[in-house]
Amino acid sequence: MMRVLTVARATLAELVRRGVVLALALGVGGTILLSAWGFFHMRTFHVAHAQLLQNAASLLTFVIFRFTFIIAMSAAFLAASTVATDVESGLVLGVLSRPIRRIEYIGGKWLGICVAVAVGAAISGGLEIAVVAWATDYVPPHPFIALAALATLGILVASLAFALGTRFGALASAIVAVIAFGLEWISGIAGRLAFQFSNDALVNATTAISLALPSDSYWRAAQWAVQPAVFTAALNSREGIARAGPFAGAVPPTTAMLVWTALWIVAVLGVAMRAFARRDL
Repeated sequence: MMRVLTVARATLAELVRRGVVLALALGVGGTILLSAWGFFHMRTFHVAHAQLLQNAASLLTFVIFRFTFIIAMSAAFLAASTVATDVESGLVLGVLSRPIRRIEYIGGKWLGICVAVAVGAAISGGLEIAVVAWATDYVPPHPFIALAALATLGILVASLAFALGTRFGALASAIVAVIAFGLEWISGIAGRLAFQFSNDALVNATTAISLALPSDSYWRAAQWAVQPAVFTAALNSREGIARAGPFAGAVPPTTAMLVWTALWIVAVLGVAMRAFARRDL
């Protein structure tokens, strides 16, 4: 276990040394500052305080929706290059010449990337929520659930890209992971529309697809956590979905989905370890 933690610490240090952390911090920081300017100027609309809170809630839901794409793409490209770059450069040969097993190397790399992605997602999401609260006085009903959902989404996409990166090139692995996330997102939208129009066959099909990469449940959970409870209650019907559209989040992940997510991550990590153990270096 100590070797896994050592590799994880080295992975985090490498992200800092390469300037990845600084680049992401500047990019996310700029996005948050721009949104802070927009939220602060909402006070100039000369509307009632209740209307201001409603407008802030709607805009925050949209911002969180955009944040999921930033987190997913960042996680995919970071995770895909973690092992693939070491293999292509030959650095992995020097690491594995030491008394460390391949599964320990993979476990440490995966742990380091997941910590970086989860912490980054939580910090960026937390800062955005804090900015909205400061600028408009709107505080989401479940802010910590929103941060946990964003972090979990990042870990899911990172795990998929990481597993692909143990066998394929960094760019190819990242692209496949991003496409998989996009297809899952489209499937979720289709499922909501199918529910609205009572198409049970399509609902069942999209539910099955959502199990292949359960990221759709978590961007919806993040939106559910930041939108007002009154708005959430209105979504638990076909009429509510018709009014709000298929992009809103109606419920958080179920216990069964949480268990499946944990099993999915363990399975994908196991596949990554097995694939790397059988790979010729």
